[in-house]
Amino acid sequence: MIPRSLDDIVRVNRDCFQIGSATADEVAVRIAKIELRRTRDTIDSWRIIAFRTLNLQSNADSGRVVGNGQLSLLGRAVGLRCTRITSEVLQIDVDNGLVQTRNSLYRLGVKGTGRAAAG
Repeated sequence: MIPRSLDDIVRVNRDCFQIGSATADEVAVRIAKIELRRTRDTIDSWRIIAFRTLNLQSNADSGRVVGNGQLSLLGRAVGLRCTRITSEVLQIDVDNGLVQTRNSLYRLGVKGTGRAAAG
């Protein structure tokens, strides 16, 4: 079965794990200046997705999602002409439209509209 939304991905242990759109705070800690070099592809209709392991102890006390996790870039790879989810995002350079992942450097194309469903 191909998931129709991010919510479809997490089916077991939903109280311990969450997938959803990255928050501004999650993105902010990865903002950096990236030197332009050869990119793997351009990603259009992109979103930054957070994969979070929840800390249920502090979550119960504050009513907020508290967790650690990783971010990935999700969108349409222009050159490959397919949907792509990247390895972990290490740095984001919004001004120059670049994202450095664990494995590759990507150019950001047109940002996706709307929100991805939270899990």
